[in-house]
Amino acid sequence: MSSYKENSYILYWKASFNELLSEALIKKWSRFDTATKFISLITISGSAFAGWFLWTTVEGKYIWSLIAVVVSIVSAANTTMKVPDRIKEWEERRGESSKLARSIESFRRLLNISNDDHQIKTEYTNLENKWTYGATLFKNTDILITDKLSNEVKKQVNQNIEEGRYNK
Repeated sequence: MSSYKENSYILYWKASFNELLSEALIKKWSRFDTATKFISLITISGSAFAGWFLWTTVEGKYIWSLIAVVVSIVSAANTTMKVPDRIKEWEERRGESSKLARSIESFRRLLNISNDDHQIKTEYTNLENKWTYGATLFKNTDILITDKLSNEVKKQVNQNIEEGRYNK
């Protein structure tokens, strides 16, 4: 029984890590997407104003040209990196990780109330299979995943466990 408890804790920690990492990436990609749309909107709506005001001076022509180039690059990056698709993908991963973490919580409660070794073994095998499936889904490859972000998420998971937000 104790090996199931220890192993399920490890799975639980990993699922919790993946859930929080997904949340962090969703926030980062959403900010990038929102900023890109906002900048594009400002330059589109500001074109008439810019044409009237900035194009009357030599410096204004250069400033507006620079702004237009930057906006074009950022918009192209948003499209090329398929930011909305990335957000959707990380939302799916967060959902899967969350479901797995809740399943592990249920399993850990079962450990406390059941003496049926067959049921426990079957449930644990199901958890391992869900983890294996989730691990293939969750390759943790994204240009925004850095050592710093991973360490921050690890720290948050550990803090959540210590504070009792997650079951030990």
